[in-house]
Amino acid sequence: MAESRWYKVKRDRPQGLMKTWWLLLSVAMFLLFMTVSLPIVSVMLKNSYDSQVTRAKERANFLVSTLADTNVLTSRTVPERFLTSNQEYLEHLPYPEVNKDRMQFRVYDRSRNVIFSSMAIPMEMEFVSSDHSESVNWQSRQVYHFYGPIYRRDSSILLGYYQMVDYLDGYQNFKKQVEFWYAISIAIALGVSVAVSFVLVNILLTPIRRLSRRITSVDEENIHKVFIQEPKRRNEFSEIVYHLNHLLKRIAYYLDQQKRFVEDASHELRTPVAIVEGHLKLLNRWGKEDPEILDESLKASLTEIQRMKNLVQEMLDLQRADLEMGKYLNKTTEVSAKLTSIHQNFQMIHPDFLFFLHNDLSATVKAAIYDNHFEQILVILLDNAVKYSTNRKEVHLSASTDGRNVLIAVQDFGEGMSQEDQEKIFSRFYRVDKARSREKGGNGLGLSIAKQLIENYSGSIGVESVEKYGSIFRISIPIARHKTSESEQDKENRQVYKNEESSSQKKIDKASNRKVEDSSQKKPKETS
Repeated sequence: MAESRWYKVKRDRPQGLMKTWWLLLSVAMFLLFMTVSLPIVSVMLKNSYDSQVTRAKERANFLVSTLADTNVLTSRTVPERFLTSNQEYLEHLPYPEVNKDRMQFRVYDRSRNVIFSSMAIPMEMEFVSSDHSESVNWQSRQVYHFYGPIYRRDSSILLGYYQMVDYLDGYQNFKKQVEFWYAISIAIALGVSVAVSFVLVNILLTPIRRLSRRITSVDEENIHKVFIQEPKRRNEFSEIVYHLNHLLKRIAYYLDQQKRFVEDASHELRTPVAIVEGHLKLLNRWGKEDPEILDESLKASLTEIQRMKNLVQEMLDLQRADLEMGKYLNKTTEVSAKLTSIHQNFQMIHPDFLFFLHNDLSATVKAAIYDNHFEQILVILLDNAVKYSTNRKEVHLSASTDGRNVLIAVQDFGEGMSQEDQEKIFSRFYRVDKARSREKGGNGLGLSIAKQLIENYSGSIGVESVEKYGSIFRISIPIARHKTSESEQDKENRQVYKNEESSSQKKIDKASNRKVEDSSQKKPKETS
């Protein structure tokens, strides 16, 4: 691995995230089970309790009804048929299991003396004038207590009092069973929560582990080939994979840029360094004694050093054109004002040339490009137009718009180039005629810088050329858009459509004129 000198892959597998997620998910699932199950168990117990109390009330009512039909309370005896009829009633109740419940009775006469009791341990009660029932704790358990007066059925004569205690055995047995099985279900739920959470966490972390292994396998040699396959479903993880792939592509691009810079620098600087070295060796051997050779060698060395300086500066500009783009993505340029300024500057610098500016843009049109970069692009194109012009020293600079982009053309009437050269002209260090380019100070980087800058702003650049008749470089840069209201946007669109129609008509007219001129002079089309 290329990075083995400074980067060591960690072979241990950290488990902190897995353990945390495992614990949290297990707790969450267990709490969910408890949240759902507790209300269900509570409802079941409540229903069982209510059913048991209802049956106890039915038995109490039957007791009171049976004693109200008899006149035996005044004789202080309770006949055997009371118990017999009570037993028959209990057997024919709609809840047969009520027979399993323990129930104890006490009957009092109206003088509050006990005349019948089945209670082994008496329970205190109040002698009240109406029926009462309540749940109480007695003998370390929950029981239901009924008590009240007994009146003759056919009159309101008080015969005595009754007391009944229901031990709620059915409810107690059901409660014990529910508690037993609920404890077992809690243990099972806890185990299931831990197991299911472990499986889910492994499923969730599998893409991350796969991603980690994939990234770990990336090095300088295979970074162009190692990309992470995006999931078929669009989710948060697919977004992460997409951005990581984009990051890998950017890293691969910067590595290529670095390699290319090193290769280009070593290739292009080798010649001037060799020339300077040759002259210095010549002077060291014997040339320093000859003033003519000394002067010639020093001039040649200084020339090569100046060329190396320019070359390094251009290479750094080319690197900077992409690396510093983040600072300038929101910058704009007033195209008309900038074109006028550049046109005037070149007229002043090259008085022997004729520079024509054909500007169809309004003063308000702004291009989505940094001002200095826009100027740098035009300076490169105009400088090349001057540098490679021959007898006809004219340069035409034109600007228009198609509604979405600013269209700029730079035309010269110089050497031109072949179709093969047109396809390579934007490559680094490529020169159509290397000998003449060196004489004119060219390093073959200007158009590469211009192309890189334009593409960084989502623009485009192209060339049309005919040998010995000149070239036209065309660039397109997006127009800067600003948020406007709907009505303002409609007005702007209508104006754009009008400009497009006018511009299209002008292009048609000028194209027809150029065709006539091309057919007669075999020259490249002039822009306007």
